[in-house]
Amino acid sequence: MKKSVLLSAVLSLSAVFSFSCDSSGSSSGSGNITSVKATSIEFSPIGIPSTDSDHTTYKLSDKLIVTYSDGSKIDYPLSFQPVVQSGDQIGNYKWGQLLDVNGQPMSNL
Repeated sequence: MKKSVLLSAVLSLSAVFSFSCDSSGSSSGSGNITSVKATSIEFSPIGIPSTDSDHTTYKLSDKLIVTYSDGSKIDYPLSFQPVVQSGDQIGNYKWGQLLDVNGQPMSNL
């Protein structure tokens, strides 16, 4: 499931980053207009956690690197805004809380 969501996101980004530009890379102005399509999308590396605290924090790429069919690359900055964190109350449950097969919170582990 996670792989299909990621693939959908990447394919959506590919569609978003398709555009037309002239030979100078500008998307406006006069000159020959050619169709340039995104050929690859990658995230900047985040590194491997080296300490215990690194293992318990979120690591995110700070940029998306898009390579286009004309060989050009453009870096798009990324940011992260948490929507929900472990322990936040959502409805009758806390986010991240373990539930049993009947949907009841597990308290004895």
